[in-house]
Amino acid sequence: MKAPQIEYALPLFLTPLRWVPGPVNAAIVPVILQQVLAEALADGELDILVDKVLALEVTDARLHYGFTLENGRLAIADPKGADVSIRGDSGAFLALAGGAADPDMLFFRRRLSVEGDVALGLSIKNLLESYEPRHRLPRPLCRALEAAAAQVKV
Repeated sequence: MKAPQIEYALPLFLTPLRWVPGPVNAAIVPVILQQVLAEALADGELDILVDKVLALEVTDARLHYGFTLENGRLAIADPKGADVSIRGDSGAFLALAGGAADPDMLFFRRRLSVEGDVALGLSIKNLLESYEPRHRLPRPLCRALEAAAAQVKV
């Protein structure tokens, strides 16, 4: 019997995030990203987000986040009217985060789409590829992320 693919279950696992109150998201999500992207922040690589908004939309889980850089720190922003929007299903984002696929592959296979300031989107893509943020996670969490991502069909 074939094991079920993780990407069918991902939207269900992510659904509770839709009901997390905005202030909780605004407090927790940037703190997590600060840790994962600490080196990029310290190097000034995320300065491209000053006065800009990046929107990330996980389409099958109906999650929509906006991010900007304020006073050298990542902050939640209104995703409506974002300068650049990156959309994809939860499987695509998991494959990307876990290193099972690169953004170009996901884009050409129509698993990710970029709208708006494409140059900004490419800069963010290049940043994430060069820093490999998953390696900034605790080793057991990084391994779990990579193992889960390996289950995604790209």
